[in-house]
Amino acid sequence: MLERGGKAVSACGTEERFRDLMLLIDADNNAHAANHCMSHQVELILQCTEEMKTEGSAMFGYKLPLTGKDVMEIKGIGPGPAVKECMDYLLKLAYVNPLRDKEEVIPTSE
Repeated sequence: MLERGGKAVSACGTEERFRDLMLLIDADNNAHAANHCMSHQVELILQCTEEMKTEGSAMFGYKLPLTGKDVMEIKGIGPGPAVKECMDYLLKLAYVNPLRDKEEVIPTSE
């Protein structure tokens, strides 16, 4: 359940920007013929987002529990593409469970 919508919510950054995106998607859906649109798409996404907010797992303004500096220290590597790969992987994990704290994420990073 936590994975639903996490990426879009995180990418928008704020709830206001997310709602603006949903209005745009809804307008696009309404501009298409009934057999070529997903008429309840936005309604379902907003419902899921409300559930995520209730659970405390909505990713508005989400920050990873580890920084690039933490990753370099844990992995024993310097700055470079490997750090970005690790950070991208940690973000993918956050879409599944954004409630993980630093201690829970570190074993995954090693």
